[in-house]
Amino acid sequence: MRYLTKEWYLACQTRPMTAEIQAQLDETSRAFRAARACEDLPPDLLRDFSFHDGVVRDIRAGDDLTFAIDCPFSSCHTVIFRHARVKQALPPTGAVWLYEELYRHKSGTGYEAHILLDAPSGSVRRGLRHSDLFELKIICSEILFA
Repeated sequence: MRYLTKEWYLACQTRPMTAEIQAQLDETSRAFRAARACEDLPPDLLRDFSFHDGVVRDIRAGDDLTFAIDCPFSSCHTVIFRHARVKQALPPTGAVWLYEELYRHKSGTGYEAHILLDAPSGSVRRGLRHSDLFELKIICSEILFA
């Protein structure tokens, strides 16, 4: 994640929110929106690539990476990353999709998707912790939805 990092997310959860923290969060959000505007991404892709609060129900990895997601705010419930490359471990099923950032890949073809997920370890939740947040980076040739 370049902007919507673990630290950013944890700061968003701060209550009560101080004016200083709010100003920092606002500045990060402005910078993120400005960076996204420079990416020249297809409007349909930007519209559909949003699974906030969606629960990852299944992950299938191969040449493509497929996530089945139960998301209350999306008409799409499957996202397929074609010819996916992932450099870290995949999140566990049951993880909650929090935020995403999407960029054109620096090669000029394909995309670089950054996803922040909440994936608590253990069966008992004792408040939100930095270690519960999972950052995933996927490089792919295409992103499809079903």
